[in-house]
Amino acid sequence: MRLQQYIIETTKPTVRYTRQALDKVFQKLQKIITQTNAFDIDDKLALKMLKIAFKDFGVKLEMGGKGGVRKYTGEGEFGGDYGEGNAWLIKMQPGFSEVFKRFAKEKSMKNFLNPNKNPLFRELLEIISHEVLHADQYINSKTKAFDPDLHGIESTFGGSMEDYLKNPLEIEPYAQQAAVDMIRKGRSFYIGIFRSYFPKNGYIMKRFFKKYQFYLKILKTQGDIQPYNKK
Repeated sequence: MRLQQYIIETTKPTVRYTRQALDKVFQKLQKIITQTNAFDIDDKLALKMLKIAFKDFGVKLEMGGKGGVRKYTGEGEFGGDYGEGNAWLIKMQPGFSEVFKRFAKEKSMKNFLNPNKNPLFRELLEIISHEVLHADQYINSKTKAFDPDLHGIESTFGGSMEDYLKNPLEIEPYAQQAAVDMIRKGRSFYIGIFRSYFPKNGYIMKRFFKKYQFYLKILKTQGDIQPYNKK
């Protein structure tokens, strides 16, 4: 089943649907790792494991360059080919295999499926949740075929960081990520970023916080995201 088919079950997908899909991926990954010698795991082998686990979900994975706000995962991209091909591309940071090595050395791996204890699970949950909202935007668009020119853009990142962040297609995913951050650790990197670019009482910030409050309420109600100090 393609990841987007599994996740897009409501008009407003949330982290819950991404988590349900990733639970299946990481359960499969867990079995692979338990059958592997920890000392044999490097980025090349770990990437191969990820590809096997994600095989049926329409996600393309490859190594990427260092940088960004995450330690193990880099860029994410939704390609718009809903229903066929690889809808998502995720780039992994060099050294991400250290997570696999650490868990492979544990006998029970009981924390492998816990995003509060597994940083790679947590980062993939964040990055895919962001891209899932882009998929929802695409699926619910008025055009049957994805044609960026009809939306007036070739990419959501076509100029400065300010232009990128104020794009309506990006405000919602980042507002969702900010809500996740606030529940997990009581602060959000993304709120700070938006505040550094846009006036406090301006249209962009009002729109951002409206979406942020929407997702904060949903996530608290569903209870899928927990603070770091909880099991």
